[in-house]
Amino acid sequence: MPSHLLPLPALTISVMPVSYHTTSPTTSTATPLSIPSYLYRVDYPGSRTLLTPSGFVAANTTITISSTIALRHHASLHFDWRSRASSPFISLFADRAHAVNWAQAISVLRENVVCYVTQISTAALGPGPIFRAADLLGAAPGGGGCGQHAGEYLVLWQIPIEACVGEVVVRAGEGSAMSWVVE
Repeated sequence: MPSHLLPLPALTISVMPVSYHTTSPTTSTATPLSIPSYLYRVDYPGSRTLLTPSGFVAANTTITISSTIALRHHASLHFDWRSRASSPFISLFADRAHAVNWAQAISVLRENVVCYVTQISTAALGPGPIFRAADLLGAAPGGGGCGQHAGEYLVLWQIPIEACVGEVVVRAGEGSAMSWVVE
């Protein structure tokens, strides 16, 4: 459980990088057949995804996506930082180092704010939809954007707290020798 949700004493241990097999990017919008065992969520003050006692919750949990066109549209809005539309997606990264780098960049941009990288067990996500970002963007009219979002996944609506299995605190200029905090 993320420590920034519940201020409980925690045990600090080191975690080895996870190796996994992924399928190659396609133009499919279907749920990937193979996903990493762990994905990483970057959380920070002001994030539109909320961390609640039941887990991470997307900014928009009421939208119904009933077509591939709507799915592509909402994914495109999710990745457009100029858009203020509430997203039904929660972004996750397959690469822990990339997630930590992203958290450090956010910390720098937001004047050394504390960020968190939460390790998510994909086995505990349940049956809800999960998409590879590159698949959705590559399937969009005109394609493109896939390289920038390679290794990024989108979870629709929510991530249960049971899936949150580790966390690291990140600040600008820190992070190279961190340990995961697990309960």
